[in-house]
Amino acid sequence: MAVLWQKRIQNTDYRVARAGASVRLYRNNVLHSQWNPAHPVKGNLWELFLLTNLGDQKLNRILVLGVGGGAAVNLIHHFNSEAKIDAVELDKVHISIAKKYFQVNSKKCQLVHADAFDWIKSCADNTYDLIIDDVFHEADQVPFRSIKMSADWIKVLLRKINSKGTLVINFADKKEWKSCLESPSVRKSLHKNYQIGVASSSRCENRIVHISTRPLSASVIKKSLLDYKRRDYLRCWSAGKFSYRRVQ
Repeated sequence: MAVLWQKRIQNTDYRVARAGASVRLYRNNVLHSQWNPAHPVKGNLWELFLLTNLGDQKLNRILVLGVGGGAAVNLIHHFNSEAKIDAVELDKVHISIAKKYFQVNSKKCQLVHADAFDWIKSCADNTYDLIIDDVFHEADQVPFRSIKMSADWIKVLLRKINSKGTLVINFADKKEWKSCLESPSVRKSLHKNYQIGVASSSRCENRIVHISTRPLSASVIKKSLLDYKRRDYLRCWSAGKFSYRRVQ
């Protein structure tokens, strides 16, 4: 693996490396982004953000909270080059890396240097077809959510998606997601009109939770992937690289 750039800035270690055609961003030795333009779907964590949104639903407006190097942004534009993306990132160095090393297109993606919690509460009243909550930090080389999951935070996010939109939340592991799901206040905020699906990758412990009023059963998702010829996703699913189940 070749190091393209590395630097220590204010007690934080950053490293951008290349392995074959894949570009990776590490902060404090924790992998924050990986993108391979030649093979965008290989069974990695970020690909699960779009698992339930690759069918007939048109994604015009998308909000990404937590940019990292921009893998999610690039994947969205790979499938929908005309999508308009607002991408909010607290770490200014990540924004610079996203532009320089991950070639995030700033003409189609508005990169915002801000705290996601503060920004979404003060932004305009526009809504989104898809919101991806991927706000993470790390301590002792272990990643964790930098915005604590709560009923109030979920309510804020749900108010920003349109009637057929999807909220996608990245949880660090099964335990973190289970703790959230078992909270009475969280369950109350996710009323019966919402369906919930949980996706995971065999390569990590994260749980990617999808919340929407649209049908989110595994059979519906697989049919949509088949209808729209997303064979790369179906191959990963069949090979056990992806798993998915509806929980509500």
